[in-house]
Amino acid sequence: MMATIKEVAQAAGVSVMTASRVARGMDCVKDSTKQAVLAAMQELGYEPDRLARALRNNCSHTIGIVVADAGNSFYTQVNALIEQKLRAKGFSVLMSFSNEDSESERSSLSMLASARVDGIVLTPVRQTDTRSIDLISARKLPVLQLYRNVYNALDSLVIDDSYGVQLATRRLLDEEHRRILLLDVNWAGRAEGYRKAFTERGLTVDERYILAFDTSSFAEDDIIKAIERLHPTAIVAGTNILGHATVTACRKLMLDIPKDMSIIVQDDVQWVTLMDITAISQPINRIAQETVNLMLSKVSAAGEGAAAEPVHRFIRPSLVERSSVASI
Repeated sequence: MMATIKEVAQAAGVSVMTASRVARGMDCVKDSTKQAVLAAMQELGYEPDRLARALRNNCSHTIGIVVADAGNSFYTQVNALIEQKLRAKGFSVLMSFSNEDSESERSSLSMLASARVDGIVLTPVRQTDTRSIDLISARKLPVLQLYRNVYNALDSLVIDDSYGVQLATRRLLDEEHRRILLLDVNWAGRAEGYRKAFTERGLTVDERYILAFDTSSFAEDDIIKAIERLHPTAIVAGTNILGHATVTACRKLMLDIPKDMSIIVQDDVQWVTLMDITAISQPINRIAQETVNLMLSKVSAAGEGAAAEPVHRFIRPSLVERSSVASI
């Protein structure tokens, strides 16, 4: 059974009121007394009732995170850093998963709002859902969209993936590749960067080489069919998941990387590094830090009742050279 604040007070030799002040993080307690109470809390395994504190102080020191895709290793890496940085600031994290489903997203937002989180970091599903916005607005919760700007009325921090694809396509064009297959997901808009890389060199874009998949339905077989139909010499994979499927497809077709097929993957996750694949790398530490900074600044402003215009920021990725690109 969890210890009570009364038991903590008895163990520390102080009044219940003093022990309660320490538990609430109040400054009006002598340092030696505070240390005695904290030591008693640790020894007894005392956990403050965060919800009760939130009801009293209108602040829970908890941030909610809604993850769009539980299987995306890039999201996992960034979320781990966000949680680490929030904890360093004294905030806990509640995480939920929408799995690219509007109903699940709305359920997650409702759950986090009921838990009285101070703010929410949301990777929105690609379909707009005004009911989600209405829910957020009614609760007056600070919300930061991460990776995708679906709702202009909400703050956003977005990686410029179109620029990343432009870098990747330029790199392949430098090696005289022209039949470059772009594999993307159908909401991301990375093809703009692909087209720019061709047109800035006066080259014609063959739209057949731009393929967009639904995130929930593509398979290696779709990529195999595209390779057999279009005979590309190089592939730009718009996500690490598409990149993994591309490597698998090449293996099934007995294509050597980079001798038979040059590959660049967007998202420099662990498996991409281990396989020595050239990648478009997002600065994950910066993404996590800016997420925390933006979120906490909005939480602070909301606590003071301040209103502000939505903030929309972009972060540009960079190209990391490895051994998966060869010249024609």
